[in-house]
Amino acid sequence: MQALIITAYKDTEQLIELIRNTHKDFLVFVHVDKKSDIDLNKVKSHHFDNLYISRHYNITWGGYNHLAAIMELLKTALKDDRVSYVHIISGQDVPVRSVNEFNEKFNETDSIYMTCTPIEDCAVSVQKRLERRVVTANMDSRKMPVKICNVVTYGIQKILMGKRSKLGEYQSIYKGMVWVSMPRKAVEFVLQYIDENPKYIVDMKHTVIPEEFFFQTIFMNSYWKDKVICDNLRYTDWSCRNGSIPAILDESDYDSILQSGAYFARKIDLKISERLLQILKTENNTGEIHGRQ
Repeated sequence: MQALIITAYKDTEQLIELIRNTHKDFLVFVHVDKKSDIDLNKVKSHHFDNLYISRHYNITWGGYNHLAAIMELLKTALKDDRVSYVHIISGQDVPVRSVNEFNEKFNETDSIYMTCTPIEDCAVSVQKRLERRVVTANMDSRKMPVKICNVVTYGIQKILMGKRSKLGEYQSIYKGMVWVSMPRKAVEFVLQYIDENPKYIVDMKHTVIPEEFFFQTIFMNSYWKDKVICDNLRYTDWSCRNGSIPAILDESDYDSILQSGAYFARKIDLKISERLLQILKTENNTGEIHGRQ
């Protein structure tokens, strides 16, 4: 079976709806931000099948704990022999294809679907995230006290250590979104690698938004690079719309979602995206992804 690895931080009802629409045909593994107001008892009261849910980590923007939560879910997922393929998504994502389409696409493939760019082709701001070690591993890097602390430590690092150019043993660094779809054996490879190479995790803990380097750098420096397709099959609109970047999607995005070839769409909000969700349910059988064909 395919598994959904979900990290959620807001909106109890939206999380319940996402689980309700997927748990019959996916194994669902959820981590809820420890500081969020999501009501776990309310989620659990629905007694969904195929659901594992935890609340171990306090997630901060740019910090290591988001990656730690994903790693916890992946380790838990691999304990279930039924898991053959995994999709990492957020609680604000939604599948946009029927279960038949998911099965046809992913049941027999060993391809990895993810965005991926060599660090030298990334913006200077991204390159600086590699060069500069942070000492505030789980503090919000956007907040002024954290910024001041990092500026001071960057200056000291530049004098004593120089710019960082490696993550663990890797000198070829790649960046992309953490929303990755990959086969079980690829997950096993990652978990074995970090178990045998703890320095990689140490460097992740001292990197801003480390999850955007984590999978891409491991896979592109291994034999898995030949299995990578540089498309994560997620539809995202990076403009500012409906009060958010990336945009919260609405019914005006329906045609673009279909034309994109995506299997998931983000960001979704139950109120703003209500009409879009209705259209998807009616026309693509994705409102309940166990989809009656």
